[in-house]
Amino acid sequence: MNIWIEHNQNLIDFISKLMTILAVGFAAIQASLLKRDFEVKNRRASIEKAVELSKFYADEILNDIAYIFYVYKMTNLDQICNRIDSELIHLFDIQELSDLLSKKDIDEYNNKFKSIQPELLIVAYSNIYSIEQGLSFNIFEEYQSANPNAKRQIANKMTVNFNNIKGRLMNNLEYFAMSFNDGVADEATVYQSLHQSFIKIAKLLYIDIATINKSECDKYYTHLIDMFNRWHSIYLENYREECLKESELRDRINELKSNKTEISKRRKRR
Repeated sequence: MNIWIEHNQNLIDFISKLMTILAVGFAAIQASLLKRDFEVKNRRASIEKAVELSKFYADEILNDIAYIFYVYKMTNLDQICNRIDSELIHLFDIQELSDLLSKKDIDEYNNKFKSIQPELLIVAYSNIYSIEQGLSFNIFEEYQSANPNAKRQIANKMTVNFNNIKGRLMNNLEYFAMSFNDGVADEATVYQSLHQSFIKIAKLLYIDIATINKSECDKYYTHLIDMFNRWHSIYLENYREECLKESELRDRINELKSNKTEISKRRKRR
């Protein structure tokens, strides 16, 4: 037996090495399959989380966005917000705000905000929330039929309610952005359908958020800010690409028209 082993040592070494290589190869294949399975599961979980958050956005955020849009539009607060060059928005702090908007504009914003009429808040709330919440009464009709003292109470309540809704909206947007920033939810799943409303409301809330962020080291709504910067950057890049494509297409159409006109002229000369 020992003599056979001595004579076939090379063969034994070869088989041993081959078995080692096969074992390592098999382990590598297993590791690759496990990694792929892990990535597939993570990808599926990420998409499922994104879908879950899109439902949260629809159920808990959209109505509040519509309410703020309505009030800002009717009071021209949106016009002041639109004076800010959105391409320069990044930090959402008081220093950046003072660089992007004059003191006169900031004072005008604050004065308009403080002078929002309760009747407007009541109409906006009634139009947006009453149907959604299945309310059997119209709060504006209740306000109109109330005595002066009751009207003041309703007006004060609606002013407080407006500020609460705005605060709730900012908190919900922060929560919504958190999972996407951390990579828990798949951003690509929801970007196309939600980026426009998210970017627009972030612009409207910019002054309020920047005003409370007085320090660079201790900011509020950091997830909202990060998501705005990322989504706005994607939006601007896509917008520029679309504009370029549209310009190239327009040039091509004009070139074809010019060629067609030239051909027509040549035919007439013949």
